[in-house]
Amino acid sequence: MLEFFVKVVTKLFKSLKSRLFSLLYAEKFCKGRALREKFSSIEKLAANHFEFNPEHPCRPTLTAALVAVNLKPVTIIETGSSAWGANSTMLFDSYVNSFGGSVNSVDIRATPMIKLTNKCSNLSTMHCNDSLKFLRKLHLSSSKFEEIKIFYFDSMDVDWSDPIPSMVYGLSEFLTVLPLVNSGDIVLVDDTPINKKTLAHVQGDERANAYSKNQQYGITGGKGSLIKDYVNLHGSFEILQHDYQLLLKKK
Repeated sequence: MLEFFVKVVTKLFKSLKSRLFSLLYAEKFCKGRALREKFSSIEKLAANHFEFNPEHPCRPTLTAALVAVNLKPVTIIETGSSAWGANSTMLFDSYVNSFGGSVNSVDIRATPMIKLTNKCSNLSTMHCNDSLKFLRKLHLSSSKFEEIKIFYFDSMDVDWSDPIPSMVYGLSEFLTVLPLVNSGDIVLVDDTPINKKTLAHVQGDERANAYSKNQQYGITGGKGSLIKDYVNLHGSFEILQHDYQLLLKKK
């Protein structure tokens, strides 16, 4: 009983601490200040990044997104900063540190920004903000606008029993930046499984069963499922890969 009480109190304290940080750092940003290793190829960069989790389900699509920009300087915009798991923010920072460009990553929580500041180079800027508010104010200078861009959407978590809020939010992010997307630019969306089997492999049977149940009512859950519908309707993007993540390239 005491152990359970301690766990509950600890979890509550961490939650309150996270909320307090988010209030204190709201609409603030920090540049990275770490000195990081440079790599001569995407293969070496990815191998180093995923050294301790080489079978990570997001590795193929994250790597493919970087391969698609052909070692050129790239402007990377990320919603949902990642300081754990796939550590996508650090992966993107590793790319621009090696081949040029910049990363701007936004998260409603302050904790990722605080953690990543000491892990990323000064080519990356971490923002504490609502992603849609951030994207609406996003202004790219003419030189940045002309660079190849990668947009990575991984903000609102998916509730696989009620996926519609995350689906709508993902589409809103996509439509907000669409005027900034040029031919050759890359869009990558996390948590968009192509089928039940893929979701079961990544997140387990319980969530996969909820996904399958929603499909019976015509709802295919996933952050990028409505984005895929848009792409299929308008035909302005090429689907490069679709497994657990959805990888697109503007035609």
